[in-house]
Amino acid sequence: MRLQRLFTLLTVIAVASTPWVASGVAHGSANARPLSSSGESSSIKHFHVTMTGSFGPPTFLAPACNQAQNCVFPLERTSSILTGSLSGTSVSAGAGVPNAAGGFDAVGIHLFTGTVEGCGAGTLVWTEELASAGGGEAAGTWHIADGSGTGALESVSGNGSFESHVNPDGGGTGTSEGRISCG
Repeated sequence: MRLQRLFTLLTVIAVASTPWVASGVAHGSANARPLSSSGESSSIKHFHVTMTGSFGPPTFLAPACNQAQNCVFPLERTSSILTGSLSGTSVSAGAGVPNAAGGFDAVGIHLFTGTVEGCGAGTLVWTEELASAGGGEAAGTWHIADGSGTGALESVSGNGSFESHVNPDGGGTGTSEGRISCG
C-alpha cells in the first residue's frame, strides 16, 4: 500500500510544477488606461485571464526524509512551452507530501520567459500551492511574486486559481483563471 501511495504521489505531484499559463485569453483592451480614484489616468492595465496549458513529464529528485520516513518529494520540469496571452517557456521546481486523502499537498515555483499580451516581454516568477485527493486531479492557487519581473514584465502582478490533470507519465494539462496587472 505504501509503494502504491508513493507511486501515486510521484505521478500526481508533478502538478506542483504545472504551468498554469500556457494558453490564455485576456479580457479588456491592451491600451486601456483605467482611471484612478482621483479621476486621473493611470498607466496600470488590468486583465482577466483564462488559460490552458500542457507540460511534459518531470524529473524526480531525491526525497528528503526524517528518521520516521516522513518525506518531502521534490521534482523539476524544463519542458513547458506556453502559448496564448502568455507566450514563452517555463522552468519550474516543486515539492509535495502525501495527505490523508490519498493524494498530496504541494508547492511549486516557475520562472517564465516570454511575452505577456498587453504588457510586453521579459521574465517573471510565480508560485503555486495545490492539493490533490488522488486520481491525477489537482486544484490550487497561483501568485506572481512581487518584484520578480524583468524587462517589460518588471511591474507585472497577479493571482488566480487552477485545476490540472496529470497523465500516468507525469505530463498533463491545466486550466486557470485569474487577474494580471501591468504598467
